Amino acid sequence: MKSDTARPYMAHQIAQHAELGLDLQRANAHASHLLLRFARLSPHQRRFMSLRAELASVAELMTLQISCCDAIADNKLSQQIEHIRVRLGTTCDFCEENPALSSSEKHDARFGRLTPSPAWTTQLDSLTGLTTRIFHDIFGNSFSAGGETKKSVHCFNKLHTAIRRQRRHLKRIAARKQPKITVEHDISDICDRCGRRYE
Repeated sequence: MKSDTARPYMAHQIAQHAELGLDLQRANAHASHLLLRFARLSPHQRRFMSLRAELASVAELMTLQISCCDAIADNKLSQQIEHIRVRLGTTCDFCEENPALSSSEKHDARFGRLTPSPAWTTQLDSLTGLTTRIFHDIFGNSFSAGGETKKSVHCFNKLHTAIRRQRRHLKRIAARKQPKITVEHDISDICDRCGRRYE
């Protein structure tokens, strides 16, 4: 038996998380674009400084967005499924003929799990490599502690932190705890669904 052991979330939480995930992927793409433009400029050009300010702003936005994603994932109303009980038995004729009326365990479409796009992880891998390469190309041989270098290092650090937080978030919501599964054989002469005695 295969079981989804992820924490259940309300539909509006899943929708919010999906929207934030798309926003983060757009922000990641924008950051990649800015980094590629960075690579063509000298750290002393005025355009470099305005790009750095824009990149720092994107990194701050990413941090806020991932904080919102974490808040959804942390929702205390969502409970981890720890135990699944399976009862094997016979269903009475009434329940067989009227499944919609008698079923006590219907699937509730209001609940689900957080499932980010697989492209998000791939995008983060690419952005991490790009950030490291561009930073090294521009500042790898610089030991200056000047004001502009400090600002640039701070900007790249903000971006790197936002990327790491996204990675942690994706890893956390993908973590699954294997639930305990108990199988019971019901041999009583009373229907478990409706309480009627078998004829």
